Amino acid sequence: MFVNYTQSQTDFIIHKVRKNQDIEKIAMIYDVDVNIILEFNPNTEIKKGVKLKIPRIFNESKEELNIPETQNIIKSETNLNYESLIGNITDYKKKKIAVMLPFRTKNINFDSIEDSKEIIKNDKLLNISLDFLFGIEMAVDSFSKFGIDVEVKIFDTGADRNIIHELIKKNDFSSYDLVIGPLTSNAFKYVSKSIRNSNVKIVSPLSKTDLENGNVIHTIPSDDLLFNKIISFVESDTVPSQKFIIADSYNKIISDKIKKIFPDAHQFFSRINDSGI
Repeated sequence: MFVNYTQSQTDFIIHKVRKNQDIEKIAMIYDVDVNIILEFNPNTEIKKGVKLKIPRIFNESKEELNIPETQNIIKSETNLNYESLIGNITDYKKKKIAVMLPFRTKNINFDSIEDSKEIIKNDKLLNISLDFLFGIEMAVDSFSKFGIDVEVKIFDTGADRNIIHELIKKNDFSSYDLVIGPLTSNAFKYVSKSIRNSNVKIVSPLSKTDLENGNVIHTIPSDDLLFNKIISFVESDTVPSQKFIIADSYNKIISDKIKKIFPDAHQFFSRINDSGI
């Protein structure tokens, strides 16, 4: 597709160059050709702190091209500012992250490829840990594109309370900006109570906890929060419709609770099998 553009018909994203960013990395972030960035920023040296105008290009039918929705956008004609989370980043100091996952590497015979493959294939906890680690690596790579330097250290908890105790004893976790894990609820509670520094944020990645510590971050919301959000969503639906509440015998109390909120709803229960379920 051939695109005609001029300064007058183009909106701009104002990008502040971060540490270790060159013109190629910036072009990759916005999916814009390097030459276009250079054309809109003539005689500009690409170095840390410099602000660049990244064009949001329009074709003749006004369809937008190359529009990252996660940056501060300044419209050339109206000079309006649209802010986002990424656009609000101000602290670019190096971050230290500790990740505590139950790889249980002591169970792996690294001298035997076949044995290792078998363990990796059948160990569900190991597979979850590897998938989780892969996601963290992708996130760290994304941070680097915006000039944020992240140091990640991986700790194998072995899914063992004694190993976790030794890790906490031998490592200064208060020096980290963020601690992710452990995965299980009991192990996470133990770690969160052991790390006294309130400046260290501790993330519970896959388990629900009843901890109310100010430095604990829950990624899985409570049942009450989910319930209230779903009810609010249904209540906000203004389209006339019939409501059906379908539940099994284990969730009759919740079903009755919903019925009180929506008295006109039709209530159904699954049949009980020979085992009484």
